[in-house]
Amino acid sequence: MRRAISTFLQYCCFILYPFIFVYNRFFKLKINYVKGCYCRSLIKRRGRGVRVWGMCSFLQPENITIGDYCGIGENAYFHATGGLTIGNNVQISRNVTIYTASHNFHSREYIPYD
Repeated sequence: MRRAISTFLQYCCFILYPFIFVYNRFFKLKINYVKGCYCRSLIKRRGRGVRVWGMCSFLQPENITIGDYCGIGENAYFHATGGLTIGNNVQISRNVTIYTASHNFHSREYIPYD
């Protein structure tokens, strides 16, 4: 029985390998490019040459400003409640999380933030 299962799995891998190769070689990059174009379209205030690779999450994208020739990696998360400005020629890696918020940290009444 073990030998039959092993032979069956080898046969499946032999059959599926060309499909996996074609997906990784040709379609994966194009799918990530389309996802990146969608995510880039969410940011209205962006400069020239901004590239987003793969799917990213932007919470309140109207508060985000990105400069010229920036790149954002796949699966990045931006929580821009307090506004977020990214300068020119900035490269942000994949799986990065950035949180912003407007807190009055000079307040003596509320610790640590009001």
